[in-house]
Amino acid sequence: MLPDTAPLLTETRVLYASERRIVSQGRWSAAGEPSRDCVVTRARGQPPSARALAALRAEAQILGLLGGIPGIPQVFTADLDSGLLVQGLAPGVRLDQLPAATLRQPVTAVRIALGVAATLGRMHAAHVFHGDLGPAHIAYDPADGQTTLLALERAVVQRHVDARFVHAAAIDKALPFSAPEQTGRLGRAADHRADDYALGAVLYWALAGQTPFPETEPLALLHALLTRPAP
Repeated sequence: MLPDTAPLLTETRVLYASERRIVSQGRWSAAGEPSRDCVVTRARGQPPSARALAALRAEAQILGLLGGIPGIPQVFTADLDSGLLVQGLAPGVRLDQLPAATLRQPVTAVRIALGVAATLGRMHAAHVFHGDLGPAHIAYDPADGQTTLLALERAVVQRHVDARFVHAAAIDKALPFSAPEQTGRLGRAADHRADDYALGAVLYWALAGQTPFPETEPLALLHALLTRPAP
């Protein structure tokens, strides 16, 4: 009798749920390989809605374009017809979960800056724009300094610059780490350079302990983004 070599997926806990998806942490093991921590994304609904499946296919496409780039989660398996995507769990913790004292250490800040900048450079060379970079979307492993970009379901392929483009994550919002052009109020294109701006804003937050524009009211933050230079 031949041994069972089918991959095994075990989901251990739900990380979050939205209107279109349920995201869980789990363990993935394939034939001849050690089991690994993973993130399991399932399109929501029985059956899943067309919009939920389309969003999952778009994320899988982005991860496929970026496959093999350091700092990008690896896809373990996908069944996009049924609405399943399994990818590697980023090592370490999100920046917004790190102690402030750790973030303010110069060595830590340099490691984060170099790691994220290298990944962004390769991502942009593949014509992919993250568009929603922030402390909650960057993982850092203090053990070896490895950084990983998260929330790639929000990324878009941008092979040309469209002056009317505004990333979906920023529509009708002023976000603390967004570039001014992402507000859609400047009449200028938002492109991969907005990711570089966001990385600078994240590093400022890590070292200074506050965002470049600390306003908390949406209108005040929008006004600051549009009228004041970044520190």
